Amino acid sequence: MKLVMMALLAITFIGCSSSEGFKRNKAPSGTGEKISGKINIQSYSDYRDAEVIMPNIRKECSQVNTNIAKSAKLNGKTRNINIVPVKKVNIKAKGNNVRVEILNAVSTGNAFVGHNKHMIVKAYLYKNGKLVDDIRVKRTSGGGMFAGFKGSCAVLNRISKKIGEDIAVWLKKYNK
Repeated sequence: MKLVMMALLAITFIGCSSSEGFKRNKAPSGTGEKISGKINIQSYSDYRDAEVIMPNIRKECSQVNTNIAKSAKLNGKTRNINIVPVKKVNIKAKGNNVRVEILNAVSTGNAFVGHNKHMIVKAYLYKNGKLVDDIRVKRTSGGGMFAGFKGSCAVLNRISKKIGEDIAVWLKKYNK
């Protein structure tokens, strides 16, 4: 019995943090020029290829797609960047536009055996229709503290919020 209790406590505390995984190019993939003013970001991040995303994520974890833009806006505010979620981003339009695609999202494990979740996104920054730069971000989480009391979508939501923060940090690099 003592061994079972120790195992349950260990599962609760395993994988307590999300890990940041930026794939930064040494040089910008586009013009690399600075931007100023508001930055439009699509409020709903599409899956690049929905077929590679696990069906349970697509059906049950609907907030994952909207958390990225909401978190980018919130974290942009703390960095003096005006990030504005909009229904649809036109990358060819005037102004600053960010398009985010979810490349992959994986949800294995659960509260009893331990969470193993990750998400990979690619974000593109356009200024007046020209690519400034893009970034690939990967976040992984084992559920954090008290993971045994969290559902799979809660852990994925946490990851998507951290990715939004990562995008705000990246955009700060280009903001005048």
